Amino acid sequence: MNIHLRTVCLLAAAVAANTAAEAAVVYREVDNGELSGNGLSPTEIPLGVGSNQIFGRMGGGGGGADRDYFFVNIPTAFELRSVTLLPETRVLGVSFIGLQAGEQVTVNPNAGSANGLLGWSHYGAGDIGTDLLPTMAQGFGAAGFTAPLGAGSYAFWLQETGSGSVTWGLDLQVQPVPLPGALPGLVSALVLLQTRRRRAAAG
Repeated sequence: MNIHLRTVCLLAAAVAANTAAEAAVVYREVDNGELSGNGLSPTEIPLGVGSNQIFGRMGGGGGGADRDYFFVNIPTAFELRSVTLLPETRVLGVSFIGLQAGEQVTVNPNAGSANGLLGWSHYGAGDIGTDLLPTMAQGFGAAGFTAPLGAGSYAFWLQETGSGSVTWGLDLQVQPVPLPGALPGLVSALVLLQTRRRRAAAG
């Protein structure tokens, strides 16, 4: 290994060790305000390396009229490794989670079709602690994908299917792509992610 590559490896490892172990709450509706209810204008949530916890609440009307939409950006040399349902989640029956590539959810929630989504899934109390990505990847009628998800923007859509209010919590795990060729871009992206997370926490 040449000196330049060794330096890059050591720097990447040091930055990753400093951030990946941290479980950070990056958005909580009761503190940061209501998530968007408009799929064409979702709330942007900056992510950092490692654990990114997001907490929301929805429902309150028959058919789940209160929907939550947000989008995230995964930078070059990183991947969205998992989307785990957290214990703070409370479900009346089953809830819905959908995923679309890009910064918007353009699918009509009343269309009755998953055409346009990358994936989707229903989840219940029995799914707490489970990574939802593999199930979402196989959602009927959606384009489908192979987890983990690579660099790009992804918009999420959550909706309660029953009548009443519920809470939900997700842990989005962002990790470096495990390829030596990704190391140069990894270092700069790590620094960027750290900066965005600190700014979000300060705000």
